[in-house]
Amino acid sequence: RQGDNQPYGSVFENIFSASFPVGHPYHHDVIGSMNDLNAATLTDVKDWFKNWYGPNNAVLVLAGDIDLATAKEKALQFFGDIPASATVKKMPPMVVKRSTSTRATITDQVPQTRIYRSWNIPAVDTDVTDRMNLVSQVLGGSRSSRLDKRLVFEDKLADSVSTFAYGMEIGGIFVVQVDVKQGVDPAKVEAALDDELNKLITSGPTEAELAQAKTVIKAGFTRGVERIGGFGGKADVLAECAVFTGNPGCFTKTLSVVDKSTAQDIQATAAQWLSAGDYTLTVVPGARVPAIEAPAVANLKPAVIQPADPKYSSVPSTVNRSVGVPKTDRFPSLEFPYQHRATLSNGTKVLLAERPGLPVVHISMQFEGAGFASDSGGKDGLASFTMGMMDEGAGQLGALAFADRAESLGAIISTGGSLDTSSVSLSALKENLNDSLSLYTSVLLNPRFDQAEIDRVRASWIAQIKQEKAVPTGIGGRTLRKQVYGSGHPYAVPSSGLGEESSIATLTRADMQAWHTQFIRPDNATIMVVGDTTLEEMLPKLEAAFGGWKAPATAKPSGMVPVVALPKQNRVILIDQPGAVQANILIGQLVPSSMNENATEFEIANAVLGGEFSSRLNMNLRENKHWAYGSYSGVGGAIG
Repeated sequence: RQGDNQPYGSVFENIFSASFPVGHPYHHDVIGSMNDLNAATLTDVKDWFKNWYGPNNAVLVLAGDIDLATAKEKALQFFGDIPASATVKKMPPMVVKRSTSTRATITDQVPQTRIYRSWNIPAVDTDVTDRMNLVSQVLGGSRSSRLDKRLVFEDKLADSVSTFAYGMEIGGIFVVQVDVKQGVDPAKVEAALDDELNKLITSGPTEAELAQAKTVIKAGFTRGVERIGGFGGKADVLAECAVFTGNPGCFTKTLSVVDKSTAQDIQATAAQWLSAGDYTLTVVPGARVPAIEAPAVANLKPAVIQPADPKYSSVPSTVNRSVGVPKTDRFPSLEFPYQHRATLSNGTKVLLAERPGLPVVHISMQFEGAGFASDSGGKDGLASFTMGMMDEGAGQLGALAFADRAESLGAIISTGGSLDTSSVSLSALKENLNDSLSLYTSVLLNPRFDQAEIDRVRASWIAQIKQEKAVPTGIGGRTLRKQVYGSGHPYAVPSSGLGEESSIATLTRADMQAWHTQFIRPDNATIMVVGDTTLEEMLPKLEAAFGGWKAPATAKPSGMVPVVALPKQNRVILIDQPGAVQANILIGQLVPSSMNENATEFEIANAVLGGEFSSRLNMNLRENKHWAYGSYSGVGGAIG
């Protein structure tokens, strides 16, 4: 129900049921149906658990500051007493290559028409799926990809395009998703989509496109494994490989396939898997149609507990679990990287932390007082929109040429903001640092603000605002801030900074140029550098790039935010969401600034109250009372 309550929330349940035949494990959503869940007994659940949830069917990854001997000792201590279950037999591939195109249309309470087109492809651990990731990158993986260039930039039929190859254990799907621009006939979008697919199938990618796609994928993997955990981090990569292939190092094969794939390989792969058998689902604005679930499976026999796999044994437990989670009484010494400090000749502050290991350098320039609050008294969304336009072409490069140049270098240049600050960031491969820094400099000093790109982005931006207003938490968040801070306060803006449609429609190129001059300036900037570099190496580069950048004559932003008094009484605001199958509750309370001397203690208190899964709110409302899917609290950073 949580998914059904979101716009486009039933899409993938629809795609999977239409793409895979009845009887295939992927024909139904793995989370199940309400009918089946309600029909399950506690005995069903316990027996299923006893059958399959044994340590012999699990993968444990310990990543970080630990050695093999300690890892084995701890694993044996805390998990070694758990008896084995039956061993899950690895399922054979069940790839369903379709030969007939099918389609469907559904209505939902959504702000614009969205087209999904999908094809069935092989499983995750195959060369085909690795190559389909290259196909995805060429087709719709970036701003300058073929579908983006055709549908968004040239024909202006769509607000956004995305593609992805989703590999699963016994089969996969390849999906193209297009948000149709308001007033455009979806048939025209599909015709252009067909045309671009046929071109790729007939002629394959260019050598430049293939090289760029390889660089993006390899650079993305490198950045992912900078992290110890999290999606794409070391632990995640090792665990995924171990689960799907039995080889924790399977990622080396994937990288090798990507590296060795030729343009002919990509053309042949696209021709084999994207030429026929697609399923097209069009979601159009209208009344939300409740999902009709099949009845629960009737007359199920009680599960038979399978015998445990005899080749495994356990050891006696040495842990007294009756006393609960062990209390930490010793803490390791924590040494933060030394922060090297310097100042450029124009007064811009520089902070640098060395992080050797992976060949990546991150640079972020942050501007005080240049956040969403700077819109106060002016046009809502100006700060965020201007920051969003800064990398839509800079210096001598238009938007598409700029995107191509960044991807060919394996660089990621991003712009963004928060309530109080805005920043422009660069993640560069060390081998291409000089060229990447040159491109980064042009974004800060010479954004183009081309009128044609402003018009294109404006239309997509307004569509994005409408999308935000269709999501329950988006609706609530927009309302809550205005109610808490009061109309006219700098913080009474959407937390996304997107602004309102009426305001975005009036923004001019002159507005953006004036905002850029006033707020993106060296005298309120701090440059932060982290990565495989040193201050001695970086300072001359930064001085050459920014040392001659002079501040304008106007005074720099103060960043001061008016104080808001606590309200004298509580208020409840109700927002109707027709067709909703779930309620969302947001509660807002004014709290002291992040600059307050007790801010750290407040963060810790919030962690106890609702900042973690095991915090009081979630354990009470979700785990104990079963009243909520989740209940959390948080406080954002704010100067005011």
